[in-house]
Amino acid sequence: MITVHLPDDLAAAFGFQNPLQLPAAPTLGDLLTSLDRTYPGLGSRLTSADGAIRPHLNIFLPQALARGEDGPRLPLSDGEDVWVIRAVSGGGDRARPAS
Repeated sequence: MITVHLPDDLAAAFGFQNPLQLPAAPTLGDLLTSLDRTYPGLGSRLTSADGAIRPHLNIFLPQALARGEDGPRLPLSDGEDVWVIRAVSGGGDRARPAS
């Protein structure tokens, strides 16, 4: 089994509690396809039409950060944890506290 951790609001929108336990899959793309079959529409929230990981998401695997077109090709092993985190971007100089 692979444990998938999604943002709580996304899990709630699809009617499940975190984390999910899914059967092992050979690649992240296969896991995302399985997730979309179980929860129709969830896959399109995580990947674009061409199968690439959406740019506003970071998907962390034990061995790598999965991003873009190459992310779905990353291998998975039974027993791993997959974390889906929304990307956070900074504000540059505006983020510095006033002195």
